[in-house]
Amino acid sequence: MQFYRRAIKYISRRKGKSLILGCVFAIFIFISLSGIIVIRMMDEMLAELSANSHANIGVFTTDFSNGISESEISVILEIENIGFVNRSNRLTVVFDGFLEIGTGEPVQNAEFHIIGMDDYELDGPFFTHAKQLIEGLLPIQVGDVVVGEAIYLANNWNVGDAIAFINYTGESKNATISGVFRIGPGSERETPFAVYATTEFISELQGGNFFNGGVFYVKNPHEITLTKELVEDFLSEKNYSISISDGLFRQMSAPLGSIQSMAQLILVISALASGLVTSLFLSLWMRERRKEVALLLSLGENKIGIISQRFFEIASLFAVVFLVGLMAVGFLSPVFESLIYGYIAVEMPENVHFAFVLAGEDALRMVGMGATVVFVSVFASNLGLFRVTPRFMLASLD
Repeated sequence: MQFYRRAIKYISRRKGKSLILGCVFAIFIFISLSGIIVIRMMDEMLAELSANSHANIGVFTTDFSNGISESEISVILEIENIGFVNRSNRLTVVFDGFLEIGTGEPVQNAEFHIIGMDDYELDGPFFTHAKQLIEGLLPIQVGDVVVGEAIYLANNWNVGDAIAFINYTGESKNATISGVFRIGPGSERETPFAVYATTEFISELQGGNFFNGGVFYVKNPHEITLTKELVEDFLSEKNYSISISDGLFRQMSAPLGSIQSMAQLILVISALASGLVTSLFLSLWMRERRKEVALLLSLGENKIGIISQRFFEIASLFAVVFLVGLMAVGFLSPVFESLIYGYIAVEMPENVHFAFVLAGEDALRMVGMGATVVFVSVFASNLGLFRVTPRFMLASLD
């Protein structure tokens, strides 16, 4: 009789022992799949967090007469870990025909800061809600400006009105009011006397294509310190303030990393424990099957065939339990997701979403672990079979 038929016949007759071994495998697979699920979740969450945490390097000049040029920005963007930049600009100007708040008298030389950014929804006071847009739109086209509510009301302006600025050379430049802002709650220290425009409009006002600075967003927050050093080396001969902003990523990645390390440790321990328990169980099982082995040897069956039968028995049990475990993954994932969110005790960013799916490599990892456990346990429990002769095995039964 072929070894796999003997294996199936033995499993069907020894239901009790097969059930006990199946329970051992079930515990191992449950723990291992749980660890794999957690590790996969951590990988996906860290990947999403890296892409959406807005980790960045802020580069701003401390010498407003010598800003960062477009060519310098292009060189920084060529650094491997730099994804994109949100350029910013600042210029001191006066309104042409500005009315001082509270008096209604013309004040031709009242200075204001006009500030520009490429994307106000990505960074800056409107992103942090320090300033809130209460009417109109943020600057989109060259010449669009957003003004403060106080000066807007004092001058009886309306969205769409044309206003003019005078730069430091005395040149006048027209603009259109596209929106009105108000200081946000808890941000009283923010100045209401500022104007927001596009970076291109400020470049036209200052008569040169350079910027006050920019926020460079990185692809991999893990390497942000090294990237900052590369930027510092490039700009070492100029006066720039260079800083890192990765608080959200560090706040979220620390607990996620600890969970991942813990899951990997549990995975290793469960594999070792399962291998040990299975080996001991099979060793006891083999002691009860000495007569069967002796008869098979006396009938001419070789040792490889007997061990192949053991492999098939154990692998079959593992395969059945493993398939059941895979079907239970859909029930385990939501449980672990809620536990993880409860453990990290930090609200994920709104734009960070992930849907857990057990990948093929995860299933292969589980199969590899199971195959290792089966191989080691069967080999360890049948080690004595390689050293005995059929005559000795038969004689030991007397």
